[in-house]
Amino acid sequence: MRVVFPTAKEFKNIVASTVAFLNEATFTARGDGLHLLAIDPSNVAIINVELNKDCFLEYEANNDKFTINLEDLKKILSRAKARDTVILEIEDKDRMLVTLKGKTTRKFKLPLIEDVESQLNELPKLDLPITAELDAKAFKEIIEGAKIVSEELKIVSDPEGPALSIIGDGGVKEMRVDLTPQDETVLSLEVPTKAVSKYGVDYLSKLTAVSIISDTVLLKFDSNKPIHLEYKLVDRLRYVFLLAPRD
Repeated sequence: MRVVFPTAKEFKNIVASTVAFLNEATFTARGDGLHLLAIDPSNVAIINVELNKDCFLEYEANNDKFTINLEDLKKILSRAKARDTVILEIEDKDRMLVTLKGKTTRKFKLPLIEDVESQLNELPKLDLPITAELDAKAFKEIIEGAKIVSEELKIVSDPEGPALSIIGDGGVKEMRVDLTPQDETVLSLEVPTKAVSKYGVDYLSKLTAVSIISDTVLLKFDSNKPIHLEYKLVDRLRYVFLLAPRD
């Protein structure tokens, strides 16, 4: 396997977001691109990353599967400038070569880890009728605001309005944002029914690093069901995060 990212920026942010949940990750390099599907160790979140082969300057793969330490990879990528080229190559069954090419060329070797059989074969299909497409950076600001006052984020939908409310409820402290289809940060909003659900704000805060590489985030939820958050660049990448609700 040999894949070449034209710039380091996208891959750095994907790894930075993912390592917050997974210390090790198993990637599969299929004919259509690079894939990751995993459950975090606490069994409350699912991460699904799809990097289309059009993301790459070069893409040579034959259903290769490899497991690496994401913390080690993050440290290597931290040495890359945003416009550096990143090359991943499997040299043999035991090692991966990571090359950063900018004004200088730096080569790092990482040991491959023995594969652990995944608990998932595909992303679970959930019936989540309330959907909102939001400005990704605005959503990040909402999450960071909620984190100041609470460990939980409550999301409430009401067809009679306000359509969607995102609330950080810390008892005597509260942050609340009410969203309607008329808001500048709302690209689309479908609220067919009332719903209420709570999620851990710390998990959501860690995820929002992905907002750097995507202009929008698609949010789906329903009462007492996982929240679905999806960041994507058309024909390039898709990052889906499912987080279990809190009681």
